[in-house]
This record gives sequence, C-alpha cells and structure tokens, in this order.
Amino acid sequence: MRNPADPDHPQVILPFKYLDEVRTAPESVLSFQHFSRQAFLLDYLNAPNPTEMASHIVRGDLNKHLGN
Repeated sequence: MRNPADPDHPQVILPFKYLDEVRTAPESVLSFQHFSRQAFLLDYLNAPNPTEMASHIVRGDLNKHLGN
C-alpha cells in the first residue's frame, strides 16, 4: 500500500496472527515517534517532537482495547 508520508517505504497491513509481535516490539524496531513525525508531517509544521509519553499512552490504550 502506498505510504504518503514516506513513498520509499510502503505501508503494510498485517494479519492478526502478528498482533502480539507488533504489540510487544521495542521502540527501536517499531518507532511511534518516527511514524508520527512522518505521518502527521510534523517536520513541515515545525511541530514539537512526539514524546516517549505519547508512545506509552498509545501503546497502553491499544493494549487495553485489544483485550489485554
């Protein structure tokens, strides 16, 4: 799937069988901060950097709503 934030790297939609692996991946492998900067065009808006707390909140809410 085309990635509008980074055309050189396509977006990937994974099946549910990979959910645990994605959910527990460290920030060095799947970076919410890096994704946020690209997806929300923060560099172009001169917006502040996303914090570790934002990543923690997103992961926490994600896990909670996935039944964990």
